[in-house]
Amino acid sequence: MAIRDVLWACPICRVPGGIGPGEACRSCGTTFRRGRGARIVARTAAGSEERPAAEWLQRVADVPLPGPRDDGSILGPEAVRVKTASRHKPLYFGRRLLGWVEVFERPVTGMLVLRTDALHFRTGDGSTKEVWELAGLRGIQPASSALQLALPDRRVASVKFLESSVRLWARVLTEALRADCRRRGLELLELQPTIRTCVIT
Repeated sequence: MAIRDVLWACPICRVPGGIGPGEACRSCGTTFRRGRGARIVARTAAGSEERPAAEWLQRVADVPLPGPRDDGSILGPEAVRVKTASRHKPLYFGRRLLGWVEVFERPVTGMLVLRTDALHFRTGDGSTKEVWELAGLRGIQPASSALQLALPDRRVASVKFLESSVRLWARVLTEALRADCRRRGLELLELQPTIRTCVIT
């Protein structure tokens, strides 16, 4: 897992999504690397500091999440690699059936934008454009480096963020879903692995 996936905001300048490729903050220039065990080393112009990952996370716990912009977008456009699955195959141990696993198609790269009502995905060559309405999402499950979405058409999408934090996208998408539910008179009760709501009375 990349450090930017753990630290969804820079713990030095507190900018959400600040840490990008090369594990460097695009805002303040701080660089990060793995330390001993579950520790992370931050190097600034003033020197270096090593702390457990949990302590760095405490520093960003109260950082406000990005909200809607004037054009209705919240996050993105962000470079992603998306693979989708529409069928399953059996998983065996010897002759014993353990369960079913998704069969993913070849991944495609493109740009993803989160808006107040939907996720918008466009492939790099512009040949494919998809809109996944928030009201139709059936599940969200963050993995170590990808975000798995149960789409309205019953496909599963695994979204890998190439330059941003999967944890940032998971947190902001969750809040966008809560807001979308409230607009429709619903309350979000459960997110993973299935989205469940109830009517607000």
